[in-house]
Amino acid sequence: MRNFCVLKSTNFGLIIYLMVDESTYKSEYSICFNQYVICTILNEMRMSHWVNRFYIIDAVTAVMLLDFRSEACDYMGHKEVNGGLEIQFRIYPEGNRCYKINIDFENKRLFCNDKTYPFGNLDELLRDIK
Repeated sequence: MRNFCVLKSTNFGLIIYLMVDESTYKSEYSICFNQYVICTILNEMRMSHWVNRFYIIDAVTAVMLLDFRSEACDYMGHKEVNGGLEIQFRIYPEGNRCYKINIDFENKRLFCNDKTYPFGNLDELLRDIK
C-alpha cells in the first residue's frame, strides 16, 4: 500500500487528494473563506460503483459539524450562497434523485424543502427527504 497526496486548485478552492488505502480516496474542499472544510471519501459500494461520502468540519477547531457518511450520501457538489453553503448530494442505493440542502453556519441551521432544522437534527432531515 502506498500513500500519496496531490494538490489541485479548482473553482471550488484548493482540493487535497489523499490516498488512504488501495480502495479509499479522500478530498478536502476549503469553503466560506477557509472557515470550513468539506471532506469527501470515495468508497466503492459495489463493483465499479463509487460513492463520495462526505462530512463538514470547522477548519480552525477541527470539530465535525455535519456528518453525512452514515446514510451513504454521495457528494455531487456545492456552491457558496449568501455567506452559507448549498450542497448537492444523492442518497444510495437508489441514487436517482439529487437533493439540495442550504447550510447557515452562523445560526447553525439547515434548510431543505421549506423546512428548517438545527445542526443536531441531520438524521431527521435525511429521513424527511427520503
